[in-house]
Amino acid sequence: MLRLVTVYSGKTGRVVRDLVAAGNSDPVAAAAFVESYVRQRRQAVREVLQRGIDAGEFRADIDFEAAIDALYGPVFYRLLVGHGTLDKTWTKDVADIVLAGLKPQAPEIKNGDQSRTGTKGTKARPDRVSRGS
Repeated sequence: MLRLVTVYSGKTGRVVRDLVAAGNSDPVAAAAFVESYVRQRRQAVREVLQRGIDAGEFRADIDFEAAIDALYGPVFYRLLVGHGTLDKTWTKDVADIVLAGLKPQAPEIKNGDQSRTGTKGTKARPDRVSRGS
């Protein structure tokens, strides 16, 4: 994603912006852009996400299309609207937010699970430190 933002910050970004804009009024141009440019890039991201699933870094039930849109939608939004720069800090923040949503969830603690209880039979809270009484 950082590589994409670096490339889109220059001449290539302006060309892509113009192609997307042209596609708004020309369905043939839009289809050509999707077929020749977008599909192969989405497939590459899909493969990266699948490797993350295989490695246990991401949930197995992720919606690939939604995840790809969540990663790249903000880039295209900034590229098209021009309200903010495409810089490394912003890109890392976007990636961190999206990728955090793809991580496996911690298992739920059931009421009967005694392995996570604190003193006096109450559930332990990871955000609270026991001070002893």
